[in-house]
Amino acid sequence: MKKRKRNPYTEVCALGKHIRMSTNKARRVIDQIRGRSYEETLMPCRAYYPLFKLE
Repeated sequence: MKKRKRNPYTEVCALGKHIRMSTNKARRVIDQIRGRSYEETLMPCRAYYPLFKLE
């Protein structure tokens, strides 16, 4: 049997349907979160709340 190489980077995919928010607002939030834990990036921004429900 061949040994599988483990990828040190994990890829996460979340799907949110029926979220009433522009893609630009969501992208702004996601870009700030990328590479960090979500607890680190909590800010009082209205666009954050629907995205944190995707977990």
